[in-house]
Amino acid sequence: MTGLEQIIHDIEREIAEYDRVIDAEPPQAMGAADREPAGGRSQRGRDAMTIDTLERRLDKALFDFSEDMRSQYDEESARPATHADISECARQAFYVMFEMKKSIIAYLKENGS
Repeated sequence: MTGLEQIIHDIEREIAEYDRVIDAEPPQAMGAADREPAGGRSQRGRDAMTIDTLERRLDKALFDFSEDMRSQYDEESARPATHADISECARQAFYVMFEMKKSIIAYLKENGS
């Protein structure tokens, strides 16, 4: 297995674990502010996610990514990036894109698109 294949394998394993944990969270974990006002129902009968909730989730994913990157890498450093640095950056970029994808898909599913 090449280095890139190993990174992809590791990311896929971590995502599977992350999904297992997320799926185990009870649906009540979403607060009232994350739900559409009365009458906004999805095809499954649950309250539909609002566009504002989707926007908050996407903003949070981007903010978390930005914070993670800034905490790991000094912007003023003259040190060249290593293979490990690039791998970590790629991993974090994948995580943020995955979170954004999940939020968008959930919004579309819950709103009948």
